[in-house]
Amino acid sequence: MAALIEEIAQYLAAQTGYTLETDLFAYGFPPEQADTAVCILDGPGRPEDVRPLAGVGDFDVQVISRAKAPATARSRAYAVQTALHGTCEQLLVASGEWTAQYISAKQTPYGVGYDSRGRYEYVNHYRIRATSA
Repeated sequence: MAALIEEIAQYLAAQTGYTLETDLFAYGFPPEQADTAVCILDGPGRPEDVRPLAGVGDFDVQVISRAKAPATARSRAYAVQTALHGTCEQLLVASGEWTAQYISAKQTPYGVGYDSRGRYEYVNHYRIRATSA
């Protein structure tokens, strides 16, 4: 799963223009940095030990967008949805090992309020069917 999340982050960077480790993070973001940022996390769903079999699996991924201005957090969350939702038969990274058979958003991004540092957050969940090379 770790390699898949990293490849999704690289794919998003290419699609959105966000910069890895600056305003786009895999596995969560540093709490004191990046007031305007997006992170990709392993989402809720089936436990790791029952995913994937024979290089094929369905994965749940959570994406959180945060910014001081709610409108900025929202627009970044929707940019991620535009980049991910509906992706089919896509090798995520040219030298990578994962192909997204399909990616679908479970809903539209929704606001969850402010974090402890006054940054507004939007969240969305995606289902990814992926195969490894």
